[in-house]
Amino acid sequence: SGAQGGTGPAGSTGDAPAGSRVTSYGYRNDETPDRNSTAGIGAFVSDDEIARIKAGEDTPNKIKEGDLAVSRDVEKTLRKAGFSPGDELQVNFADGTSQTTRWMDRTADVWDGKTVTGRWDFYRAGKKDRHSKDGGKVTGFGPVEPFGPPQ
Repeated sequence: SGAQGGTGPAGSTGDAPAGSRVTSYGYRNDETPDRNSTAGIGAFVSDDEIARIKAGEDTPNKIKEGDLAVSRDVEKTLRKAGFSPGDELQVNFADGTSQTTRWMDRTADVWDGKTVTGRWDFYRAGKKDRHSKDGGKVTGFGPVEPFGPPQ
């Protein structure tokens, strides 16, 4: 199965699982690097597309700056709300701001002997630092609001 480069707004608005927080990956000096993430390859990419990305091609499902990986509990919540890998969504933060992102990857299931939960992991594509809201709380999510006046 591979991400379809979804366009949203497929899903409904929902609350983030308890304990949800912003984390970051793919930035320079990331303490938890993995070869696929470094190359821009997420969990939902076909073998054919993996080969194309590794060959240097910029494909539709290559992970880009600001894209999102989530832990299994968050993935379950997103799927229940009607979102699929590749979809755009809006992630809402505790400070009242939000960010539009594409759901393109998933985090490790277990890290350091503990189940990984509540992770909204933003890809930093070789940036110097973590996401500006790293460690902050995620309160919810929803479809991307269309621009312009309602029709």
